[in-house]
Amino acid sequence: MDDYSKIWQTEKNGVIYAIFRLNGKVKWEKIGEARFLSKNVIDRKKKEIMERLARGEYIEKKVLFENMVEEFLKYSKKTKTPGTFRTASGHCKSLLRYFKGYLLTKLTPYIIEGYIDYRREQNPDISNKTIINELFTLSAIIRESIKRGYLKENPVKRIERLNYTRPEMKFFTKQEIDLILANCSRYLRSILLVGLTTGLRKSEICHMKWENINFEEGIIVIKCDETFQTKNKRNRIAVLVPQLKEELLFLKDHWIDPVTNEVKQRESWQTQYVFCHQDGHPINNFANAFYKLMRKLGIKKASPHTMRHTFVTYHMNYGDPFLTQRMVGHSDPRVTQGYYHLQVERMRDSMGPIEALIGTRLPSKTAISINN
Repeated sequence: MDDYSKIWQTEKNGVIYAIFRLNGKVKWEKIGEARFLSKNVIDRKKKEIMERLARGEYIEKKVLFENMVEEFLKYSKKTKTPGTFRTASGHCKSLLRYFKGYLLTKLTPYIIEGYIDYRREQNPDISNKTIINELFTLSAIIRESIKRGYLKENPVKRIERLNYTRPEMKFFTKQEIDLILANCSRYLRSILLVGLTTGLRKSEICHMKWENINFEEGIIVIKCDETFQTKNKRNRIAVLVPQLKEELLFLKDHWIDPVTNEVKQRESWQTQYVFCHQDGHPINNFANAFYKLMRKLGIKKASPHTMRHTFVTYHMNYGDPFLTQRMVGHSDPRVTQGYYHLQVERMRDSMGPIEALIGTRLPSKTAISINN
């Protein structure tokens, strides 16, 4: 490794470069600005390049995009939640229609910008948000290829970010909550109580187990195990308010048919999951029943996730923001802040100190002070 006969150095515009041949081509590797480099530093850098050459790090690995997607999906299925995996799979289908046949090393920013134009030609009504999400998955694929040594850098980072303003997300007002609970089915009422009072995600509600509910301490442990993983793969605790505790104690002995809404005694095979089908398997979704209720009540732009927004909004109004973040399982406080919806009533209450700045009695309009 002390023989540098295969690596030359040159200076261009005050920058030192190492030059070597690889597969019949001349390669330039930047070492640094000449004014900051001594001979020993340059020799050490050249030695590092020789070692990387010996390890084959400079050899372009000819991996097709579709083969990397296959590896990425296998990895994602093991490490991501089912919902995240389904979303990534959908994005991969769109990406493959354009990038199939490309080598990973040929994915330049120019090529990726061509994908953006392609998607807009394919669907003139496509939103920037959809394209951003697809590029996010593309970036994840490339990051995985970098980890495997197929690429050195991520070209998606050099793409100019598309304009996107996140729309104001809805939360339920107190009047809407009263209306919803007064008109929902007996089956859906239990689910709504869980969502509104704990802020659990839809998947966490569907997979909630009786063994994770501690009635004595008044808590639910959202636990990751071999059958279910939370979004960030971390356990956390939700607190039972009295109304939810009463509802869950009722459900402990009773099972409500999701189809007929009939209340029956809970059978032994229905004692693993709180919300389950007749055969005891957990429900996969309750969105259809939820949306049907919203249409009936005329409540627009609401989804099951709106319950989570509602919980965060009301909890942050009267609680500790850090505590709210921990309770809903966000790894970044900025995510929690995005769920918070500032209410007009809360804004009015916050104006008390400002109001106190001004005297209670203002001088009359006709009173004029003249200093002689």
